[in-house]
Amino acid sequence: MKKYTKLVVALVLLVTASVMVVMTSFAWLTISQNPVVQGIQVTISGSHTVLVAPDVSYERDGQVFHFPGEFSDKLSFDQQDRYAYLKDVAGLVPVSTVDGENWYIPDYYDANDHEVLEGNAYAGQIKPTSDFFLDNMLFYSNLTSNQGEMLQQGNYVYIDFWVVAPVDGYKLRVSAGDQSAAGTYVIDLMKPEEISVGDSVTYELTKVNQQASSSMRLGFLVNHDTLVDDSMLLYTESQHYKSSYSSLQGVYAEPGYSALNSAQTKFIIFEPNGDVHPEVVYDSNGNRILNGQYVQTEPLGEGGLPFSIQDRLTVQLANSWIMADGELFITQMFRTFMAGRDISGETALSLNNKFMTEYLQYQIHPYIAKGNFVSNTENLYKVAGADKVLMAEEIADLNQGGATEDVFLTQLTGGVPQRIRMFVWLEGQDVDCINSASTGSFAISVELAGSNAR
Repeated sequence: MKKYTKLVVALVLLVTASVMVVMTSFAWLTISQNPVVQGIQVTISGSHTVLVAPDVSYERDGQVFHFPGEFSDKLSFDQQDRYAYLKDVAGLVPVSTVDGENWYIPDYYDANDHEVLEGNAYAGQIKPTSDFFLDNMLFYSNLTSNQGEMLQQGNYVYIDFWVVAPVDGYKLRVSAGDQSAAGTYVIDLMKPEEISVGDSVTYELTKVNQQASSSMRLGFLVNHDTLVDDSMLLYTESQHYKSSYSSLQGVYAEPGYSALNSAQTKFIIFEPNGDVHPEVVYDSNGNRILNGQYVQTEPLGEGGLPFSIQDRLTVQLANSWIMADGELFITQMFRTFMAGRDISGETALSLNNKFMTEYLQYQIHPYIAKGNFVSNTENLYKVAGADKVLMAEEIADLNQGGATEDVFLTQLTGGVPQRIRMFVWLEGQDVDCINSASTGSFAISVELAGSNAR
């Protein structure tokens, strides 16, 4: 099995979203009027060779310039003013994309639509995907809870950061990592629930299904175009400039401007929990999908039509909470956290925040069993039949490992800082993105690894 050198480790997000049922028969979720928002915390660590840096943006005369901040082997986004917006981002609302530049936002019939008046549709019913709104200007990205009307339609998150390698040839991949590191996982967080113990009240963690994490996607947009504006000049004038770097790569659209459609742009989609189905869902033939099976997703592309993503997909199997002595390990830790604690004036939310921040310090990876990656996406597609479904035993027969072999994010140019744009969203075309469940919060951890083997 090929081994990878850690390049970027433990990119962690804690995202909180609240969703509710507004439809009755369509595979899209919608956010509630009162989303619970706790913000997003992000940390990137690097090896001693491949380094990471925050994205610094500078606006002058209406034009935005980008260059790296200080490169190091670790980057905490919550300590960077540039990423303060992550603390205010509202919950995710399903959208769909195949390329990370054109996002399809769902639309719904209202009472005055011709189809409703003619009795062929009802108010609130989702329209055909060909009628969805095309967002190629980042209008529906990083929305906050006070952007109510837009927030009801869709919301996805993007984050920019920089990486640099010492030599050519490093190929970045999403990796499960080893047991000692956080690695890669996406999982719905458990939540405290009030229980009575005799005459007193305490709290226990209760397990939730993986409704959000089963339909979540992460996408990595990488563009190798060289910046020809004043970004490099501004970088040379910054306190973090390194004279060994003579050019910058990575040109992306700014909010309010359309996608650049560069031939050098690559988009890779990471699908976690590919074989997890917490609710009753069905394939295209009306057959029930069982937990442990895999269903191919075809996100929306040009014209609102579904497209294959075989050439840009990396799939991880189920992530799960670790059991210890017949119960979840994380629940034991919460019980220890609660022991002897004065909870007067506390709520489930406040206790959960203290448990995560003060007690665990967001280090939840020791309590999570990370799923394997399907080694070859090509084989994943070859085995699936016309119904685009793989049985659990078929998945078990596929080669699995710590990363996908035939799909990688990008190949770095030595000594050239590379900007990467990462997206997080709920994929509305996923079979699990249904309207029958709600979720509270979920955790995302991503490890990027690579190899410079020729």
